[in-house]
Amino acid sequence: MPYSIKAISGLAASTRRSVVFLLSDECNLNAESRFSAMNEPGKPRSNEQRTVLSRMDYWINGGHNDGWFHGWPNHPEYSRCFTFKWNYRNIDQRFYGFVCNPLPKSNPRFQLCVLHSHGEKVQWNTEPGFLELAVNLSGMAGVWKAIRESFPDND
Repeated sequence: MPYSIKAISGLAASTRRSVVFLLSDECNLNAESRFSAMNEPGKPRSNEQRTVLSRMDYWINGGHNDGWFHGWPNHPEYSRCFTFKWNYRNIDQRFYGFVCNPLPKSNPRFQLCVLHSHGEKVQWNTEPGFLELAVNLSGMAGVWKAIRESFPDND
């Protein structure tokens, strides 16, 4: 299954962290399409998209805010999973993904958040399917091939 990585336009550049979308023609990875749908072509960024970008930038710059984003560091199975959170029209929204280090040789502290899915949060507990998908994708050779093409680890 071919995968690719798409950079997110408008995010802060950093040697510490980055956020990208994972794309695939063969499976329903809808994070990037939901992000793109926030705007009408040729118009300024919507308030919703600015909100999401500002939360991603805050994480990239080392910020901590469980109301805007979080992982599951104390859950053994889901410790690599990550979510960005916002509310749109009184419905809680989430982008789900995983955090990895694609540069173990050249920048071992660098963290990459790879977002794959969008979902509406309608219950207290996170839908386990999003987390299980993140775990599965984070271990797939095709996903890592796409990550390494976008983030080559050159000494």
